Amino acid sequence: MAVKATGYVSPIDCAGRVVIPKKVRDPRIALPSAAVQIHVRGDQIILEPYRAPCVICGSTSDEAVEIRRRRVCRQCTALTRLVG
Repeated sequence: MAVKATGYVSPIDCAGRVVIPKKVRDPRIALPSAAVQIHVRGDQIILEPYRAPCVICGSTSDEAVEIRRRRVCRQCTALTRLVG
């Protein structure tokens, strides 16, 4: 994935918070209640939308459904139909 320079500089407040400018935020992330995963790679801090894992296999695939408020990937959904 290519890194895109935005030209924005955001200060870090005394609590360690950073404001992500509206034009930079991904419109697919439902803010302000969305959660993000934080990864550190060398001197970079990477934010990604949090995806709850499948309760059966632990996959974080984008293709998942909610069953009784629990996330289940499509593969496990298909397997549970086979098992009955």
